[in-house]
Amino acid sequence: MADTWLPIATIPKTGITLSYSANDSYIWNEKIQETALECSFIKPIEAEISLQLEEEGILVSGSFSAQITLPCSSCLEPALLDVGHIFYDLVEVSEDSLLQEGTYLKETKKGIEIDVAEIVFEEFLMDASISVRCKEDCLGLCPYCGVNKNNESCSCDQNKKDPRLAKLHGLVLEKKP
Repeated sequence: MADTWLPIATIPKTGITLSYSANDSYIWNEKIQETALECSFIKPIEAEISLQLEEEGILVSGSFSAQITLPCSSCLEPALLDVGHIFYDLVEVSEDSLLQEGTYLKETKKGIEIDVAEIVFEEFLMDASISVRCKEDCLGLCPYCGVNKNNESCSCDQNKKDPRLAKLHGLVLEKKP
């Protein structure tokens, strides 16, 4: 699928189903560059999305899957993550929704159009925005010298207390019955 914008007038009464394959990876690469997400695709997004015209708007349903690497939240090494899920959404089509920022709709010479790829991409971002670890027992970075403790050890005193929290060291919390 080359164009990600679909004129609503071209959606048949019975609905339409569109597919994105690995051949459409340029779409996702462009969208990743627009975000601050540090991710690389191992397996590009593959998606199937159905659009059905309803009185209230456009009923959107679909699913996607991809495999990506993100920086480990503990040591910053690449961490592999499988993402994907089934999704449903109702996109309201009204004068107000056309004026709203962040909508999937725009008005052109062809009429009102919906950005199908943006819907899939937002669903992808929900999965890809999680904190991920490279392995379950990741030791992370040393908070003092920054060495990756998975690869080498350091001689830093791990029991050293953070001076910024010095006033809290004597704090004793009472347990309530």
